[in-house]
Amino acid sequence: LRPGGVLIIEEPDFVTIFGTAEPPALRHVMICGMRHLEASCPVEVEYGRRVLDDLTAVGLVNVEVEGRCPVVRGGSPPAAHFLRLTLEKLRVALLDEGTVSEADFAEAVAALEDPAVTVVMPMTVAGWGWRT
Repeated sequence: LRPGGVLIIEEPDFVTIFGTAEPPALRHVMICGMRHLEASCPVEVEYGRRVLDDLTAVGLVNVEVEGRCPVVRGGSPPAAHFLRLTLEKLRVALLDEGTVSEADFAEAVAALEDPAVTVVMPMTVAGWGWRT
């Protein structure tokens, strides 16, 4: 990054789902799924809230950070496609590990497809700062 240049990053933070997902089976399956990802991939699903400190720590100035999370209905593309397909990809591992039951998994997927369910999506944290 050249002096005077700006660095912009975006990172996820699943705190919104971990704290608000309903029914409880959806919260449980999401937490187990994201913990499985962290254990098996180089990903931190709660990194977003550290963006401010990390951008400041590398010497950027005028650092600003904001987080946004869509609130959608079950059955919408973010819930029924993005989150459901993410869970489906992890299904076998979660069931094999024994951290999630078939019943909880089925209830979580059904919630993501149910238009009567409100889903608070993962927060996307954007941060930016300038190099002096």
